[in-house]
Amino acid sequence: MPGVQIFERGPTRSSLISQQLANALGMGIEGYQQGKQMSQQRAQQGQLAQALFGNNPEMMQQFQSLPPEQQLKAYELMNKPPPGGISAQSVPPEVSQAIPEIINANKEANADELAIAFDKAGIPRAYSNSYIENRRRQDEAKSKKETKASEVGRKEQLEFHKESQKYDEKLTTEADAGNKQLKSIQRQRELIPQIKKKDRIISALFAGTKMENLVKSKDAQEFDSLVLPMIEGKKETFGVRLSDADLRLVLQKIATSEKDPEANKAILDWQELEAKMAIDKRKIADEIRKDNEGLRPLDFQSQIRDRLEKKYGDEIQEKTDAIMSLKDDPESEARIVERKKVPSGTPLDTKSIDRYLKLSNNDPNKAAEMAREDGYEF
Repeated sequence: MPGVQIFERGPTRSSLISQQLANALGMGIEGYQQGKQMSQQRAQQGQLAQALFGNNPEMMQQFQSLPPEQQLKAYELMNKPPPGGISAQSVPPEVSQAIPEIINANKEANADELAIAFDKAGIPRAYSNSYIENRRRQDEAKSKKETKASEVGRKEQLEFHKESQKYDEKLTTEADAGNKQLKSIQRQRELIPQIKKKDRIISALFAGTKMENLVKSKDAQEFDSLVLPMIEGKKETFGVRLSDADLRLVLQKIATSEKDPEANKAILDWQELEAKMAIDKRKIADEIRKDNEGLRPLDFQSQIRDRLEKKYGDEIQEKTDAIMSLKDDPESEARIVERKKVPSGTPLDTKSIDRYLKLSNNDPNKAAEMAREDGYEF
């Protein structure tokens, strides 16, 4: 056609890159492709050796460089049945080629699943049985290993279960005390409206004397008689929510007839929360044991704390803020939390540092703030 020039199609970009790569490696395209094929073949040989001799590292290392046909032959010789068996027949080429493909495609299958895969591919049992039995032996070895590990874990759990018996009994004691305290708190709530201003004045003036109960009303006397000792294990129950200093301030708050109704309500709210948490600790512990075949797990206490925190975390903060707002006089408060004012500029010694860290729940910033407030310098 006049005026039209036809060009032959040149090499593609990918072929040019392959050629450049091959040249850079000091070989032609043909050599590069051959090397790539050999690499793939070695990988397949390694996979087959892993499937056939995986339970014997030395055998796997010895045979992984052999072609698949020779690996299969070696495996058959090693697993050859007594003379006269049907599997003594030579393996047809198409079967010999299919077997490694099926094994590689079913690496995670158990013996029965591998047998099904061979059957679906049309491989006669005469040629597949030895591979199925080898997989069965591997399954048994794996099962024994897992059973042994399970037995070791079970033994550790049984030992911890015995060691944690006292802690479990303590939870029951605390829960029983919590139930009793809830009953007392309920009665105190009923009595709060009956306590008159006169009772509060008498309690404040004659606290701890014989005169107090002589002139105080029966309701006020009953209210004070219901004061119960706090449940043990406060730090464990409230976790990291409260520092030692805050906890001491809270624990010294006791509902008495000399306090006003609002103060007593805040105190009883906190005590009620504490009792409910003690009862729930027992319930949570029982749930954990039920989920763990009746045993206390190694992280028994931390699981209890985590579940309590999840259920009561915000309520702990709310009730604590309310009771902490009931201020005592500065001298009384300082004595309760083991703090005292020192002359301004007093150097902070190691013993005092430890005390402030303990009071602040190991919060260095809060510890430093408390020390500065009391007059220490760093």
